[in-house]
Amino acid sequence: MRYDLRLAEVQQTRLLAQQAAIIAGVFARLERLHRALRELAAPINHEPAGADPFPRAAIQRFEQFTNYYHERGIWLDPDTCTQLNEREALVTTLLTKLNYNLDENGQVADRRRWVETYDQLQKEVPEARAALDKQFRSLLGVGAKETTASQTAATSA
Repeated sequence: MRYDLRLAEVQQTRLLAQQAAIIAGVFARLERLHRALRELAAPINHEPAGADPFPRAAIQRFEQFTNYYHERGIWLDPDTCTQLNEREALVTTLLTKLNYNLDENGQVADRRRWVETYDQLQKEVPEARAALDKQFRSLLGVGAKETTASQTAATSA
């Protein structure tokens, strides 16, 4: 019985180590993608020649994220996969809006729509990232402890 318990413990430890490595990889690629989207969405970064390198970089980062995640998603719990799928859909929408709002010269075609998309990027992606961060930390057991109102009152007294 001790042997079976020890074996189960080793298997669980290996699983958690594998999940931690995958989560770190997914999170790093998601962060790189978000940075590429911010660079694309900030027209102040665009050279006089246009935004040409920025959509390519964002698309490349998107492909890196999706390829890595989908090849390893089986290791993650269903709730985390659901959140990642929602983030992927959000990013796909934003990338599409930004990419198709560039004219043939790489200039912003519809400034109002661009600003709306930029605002969406600035608001929704960080909110989604925070929820995903919380989910990852919970999965790995490294989340901050929740404080109750009585604990907060006791520490401030």
